[in-house]
Amino acid sequence: MCRLKPACLIALMTGLLSLSGCFDTGNSEGRGLVVLNGSMLKGTITHADVSVFNSKGGLMWQGTSDAHGQFQAQYATSLNQLASLVITVTQESQIQCDATRCVAPLSAKEYIFGEFMPGNEFGSVSFRNSVYLEAADGSSDVREATRQVNGVSSLVMDVIDNQLVQNLTHQAYQQLALRGSAAVIVALGLPVNQPNNILQMTLPDITQDIGLNNTTRIEAILGLVNAAQAANIALLPQFSEAIIRFANSPQDTAAKAVISEIQQLYLREAQHLASQMAVNDAALMQDIEQAVVNGVNFAVLAQAVNTIEISNISASNSHYSGRLNQTAGQWWWVSASGSGQDEWVQLDYSEAFYPAQIEIGLYQRFGINNPMIQGSHDGEHWEEVATVDNPANVEDYTDERNVRHIRITPDSTLEYQHYRFSARPVESAESVWLEYLCFSQTAIPQSQPQLQPQGTPCENRLEPVSSSASSYRLAAQNIASPEPNSWWVSELASGDEQWISIQYNESFVAKRANLVVKSRYQGKDPTLQGSNDGQVWIPIVKLNPSGYPGESTDEQGFRQLELSLDHGVAYSHYRYHSSPSSFVWLQFLSFNSQPLEK
Repeated sequence: MCRLKPACLIALMTGLLSLSGCFDTGNSEGRGLVVLNGSMLKGTITHADVSVFNSKGGLMWQGTSDAHGQFQAQYATSLNQLASLVITVTQESQIQCDATRCVAPLSAKEYIFGEFMPGNEFGSVSFRNSVYLEAADGSSDVREATRQVNGVSSLVMDVIDNQLVQNLTHQAYQQLALRGSAAVIVALGLPVNQPNNILQMTLPDITQDIGLNNTTRIEAILGLVNAAQAANIALLPQFSEAIIRFANSPQDTAAKAVISEIQQLYLREAQHLASQMAVNDAALMQDIEQAVVNGVNFAVLAQAVNTIEISNISASNSHYSGRLNQTAGQWWWVSASGSGQDEWVQLDYSEAFYPAQIEIGLYQRFGINNPMIQGSHDGEHWEEVATVDNPANVEDYTDERNVRHIRITPDSTLEYQHYRFSARPVESAESVWLEYLCFSQTAIPQSQPQLQPQGTPCENRLEPVSSSASSYRLAAQNIASPEPNSWWVSELASGDEQWISIQYNESFVAKRANLVVKSRYQGKDPTLQGSNDGQVWIPIVKLNPSGYPGESTDEQGFRQLELSLDHGVAYSHYRYHSSPSSFVWLQFLSFNSQPLEK
């Protein structure tokens, strides 16, 4: 599980070199004394090797865990310094099985919950955590810290390993710990409701009767997951390696498959453990059940593993953008697919009024549930004005394009300043497609039911002062998701330059770009550019439309590119740019501070 970067540390995992001959022992930095109280939980691991390294890979302290898996390390170092903890199973170790059934990797022998397994059946298995101590206020040079090393903390350390560089500030370390924790939580299919630092958590020991008491829900769930890992400890490095592969290439379907498979195994075993322990926390059990049912949201995971956070995504323009003030039939709106939520289009007016007539053009390619018109006085609290499918006040017909034209005469005479159409897609993978929506203060006399309405749709409409929508199917934000069918498409034949830009929370040197672009619609002279103000753009690399060695194109005609960038300048804005063309079609775009793996 140990993924420390120096070659001698890698040997720890492979067992090629001994601990005593590998490390620069006694490499202390300064006179500050650190007293580190630690424990190992997988369940209890007795008599394991415990090592503390500085940021250069030098060994500052080495000892063993006791019969309860606990240890106390004392080492001298300068404060404001990162220290990494590595616990390695030895021949003398005993490992308590805390899953319903555990399999020793070397012997394939099975053990049941609570039994101790001999370390010689495990080979060189390691677990990790870290600690960063700031200089204390006052005169004391002694600092104390407490850390638990467990399987979940090891996953976080693996995810952030490449960013644990020398001279790391405490703030940067905290941000890395939160990002790595969020990535692991999302990869387990669990909700990230608030920032969590797994590296500072003390997870419950479920082999104890009070294991899940007096702990938060996320700590209880992660404690169950940590225990579930013992069912097959060999999956632990496979899980973190798949997360890292996905972080480097979100289109890696093999990595996504490994993450999904192991996530299901961990969560189902956690369910079994909770059932065995007769856990009666309904909310906890529901969170685990939802994680099993929903699986991994890879769009959220792609954002969680991004080392530099995105603050904004914008584009020159977008197709299906819902230009709601245009004449009926000349615009349309399509919601994002797969939301599973109510989708809506909202029109805002200069003053409140009663709509004597409402007209809607609804493309019926996608099925919807509970379509309705709602009104609001403040744009936040909504009340039902009319049900779209109520035959008592609805006249409609469907034309040859499968567009359903609907005319509604509301029963209510209440006046509102804000109106919206709302509906929920039938299935989570579908969308809502609206061709027009308008409100009038005068009503056209109704024709016979099922006959084409008289007049042109929306010719008596009131002009809204603004409009908005819950989502757009081809919005710029979609390029942050690695999921197929999550696209940005620029406006068709606009005659303008086309671009989509990503603004990050901090400047960084992008060493790699990942993008997925439709091979037929890459635009003209496509170029990756950087900027620090979003106004002046500097070319970084011009894309080769003909392809690169080793490049792949999927069955839908999307090029999947990983480009090495060698420009050496830090930017806070990066973008994909095209000279005027018919349109540009992008599925995914990201910039990363880590270079391509060789």
